[in-house]
Amino acid sequence: MDLRDGQALFLLPRDSRGPIRLTGYVLDFAPAMAAWSHDGSRFVVPCPLADTDGDGAVAYSDRHGLALFDRRGTRLAALPPEAADAVDPFFSPDGNRIAFVEGWALRVWIPDSGSVETSIPDDGGTFPRLAGWAGDPPVPVFT
Repeated sequence: MDLRDGQALFLLPRDSRGPIRLTGYVLDFAPAMAAWSHDGSRFVVPCPLADTDGDGAVAYSDRHGLALFDRRGTRLAALPPEAADAVDPFFSPDGNRIAFVEGWALRVWIPDSGSVETSIPDDGGTFPRLAGWAGDPPVPVFT
């Protein structure tokens, strides 16, 4: 495994075949922030998706969007990073929505439609920590 270009996300199969590299992206801090869907079929990870700082390269210095992958590492959808850096993704129980922190706001991404909703607006000073989902219908819960 050559990680000179940064960190990547790997899957370790139970049959001892060795690690399977799921992403080719430079993730830097993001592997610790990857979140798997409850059924294990998909994962979402914060990663740079576009050259937002104008240096001609997509790298850690760029703002982070969210990328949704299947378990083989095929990118299924992406939340572009134009608004702000997205971190701490967390799947809803049904797997259809992904809550995440963007700046000081808590938002919900619906990958099938591409829409983003704001659950808790940016108040300029309280950094929300996503704790999961609760209620019927489920809504994101923060601490």
